Amino acid sequence: LIKSQATLVTVLSNTPIILFSTDKTGTIVLSEGKGLSLFGIAGGQAVGLAFSDLFSENQKISGAAARALSGESITIVEVLESLIFEVNFSPILNKEKEILGMIALYFDITDLKDAENRMKTRLNYEEGIALCSQILLKDTPDSIPLALLELLYCSGVDKIV
Repeated sequence: LIKSQATLVTVLSNTPIILFSTDKTGTIVLSEGKGLSLFGIAGGQAVGLAFSDLFSENQKISGAAARALSGESITIVEVLESLIFEVNFSPILNKEKEILGMIALYFDITDLKDAENRMKTRLNYEEGIALCSQILLKDTPDSIPLALLELLYCSGVDKIV
């Protein structure tokens, strides 16, 4: 068990995630992960604190934790300190299905969301280019101005200066 705990702490200390575990009252019994440093917290520093106190300013997180402590698994996406996290909350149950606590696992998905937004922008631009091609193929007197307007729109330009 001690070796397993040491392995878990090593993995968590070297990956950009955060793991909290609480007892059934919501008191933190484990706080680990390299991601804690983003908030100026060291691994283990939050142990003994009430999870609800740590996140009292964030109703979405404290509400999800309360739901997990009521037996529900829930996943939310939340912005913390300009980073985007996917947070998975799960109850910890014993064999009798009694709630012993909960686990909250935070994944930093900021880079993933940035890439998703870049892909959406690129797709919008490519769709605009395709539409421009269709407009130009019509070869009407309005084709060139309409195509240019479409290019401006898909490029995100609001007006011509």
